[in-house]
Amino acid sequence: MRVKHLQPAMVARLMGCLTVAALLMGSSSCPRDLASNVDSKFSVNLVRPSATWPKINTLSPGETEAYGKYGQPDYFRVWYNKGGEIATSREAGPIIRGRQVSELPRSWIYEAGGIELRFVSPTKFMEVPISDQIKVLCQRGDPQERDVLSLVDGKAKESWTYWDVGEKYFFLDGKQIEKQVFKAIGKPFTRM
Repeated sequence: MRVKHLQPAMVARLMGCLTVAALLMGSSSCPRDLASNVDSKFSVNLVRPSATWPKINTLSPGETEAYGKYGQPDYFRVWYNKGGEIATSREAGPIIRGRQVSELPRSWIYEAGGIELRFVSPTKFMEVPISDQIKVLCQRGDPQERDVLSLVDGKAKESWTYWDVGEKYFFLDGKQIEKQVFKAIGKPFTRM
């Protein structure tokens, strides 16, 4: 059998093609499991994208368009329920441990821009302003103590306490109505 001598330019092209093929094969694998990025000490509701995100061929057409227009989000907001209510670590825990977080719907949060992208279909998304509660979640993470009270008129009043930094936020139907500052307990305090 006779082997032809390859020109240096042909070798370079062949190596380039093999490199591209290897990258494409690697990117067609499943996207990194979102559950492995959940930092439950910060938030079960907000997850930072992994260093390898995105694998473009795994994005829906709507996500591809959003990524092209806005770039990488600061956070993914995980929707544990249809209404998008903030979940507690107790509610989210079984889903995270079962590695089912990646299967849940999620929106993209751009903290500096003050927007949340919600994907209404595989090809469409809508831009909404970040709610006051999401702003606090981005800044402080999940509250260490959360009280929810349903009022007679159907509205919900909530208080979120962050013992480690000495802050308590009050919300009425998701809008911040008050913030109290008190003496913090400090870093040794751990979340329950």
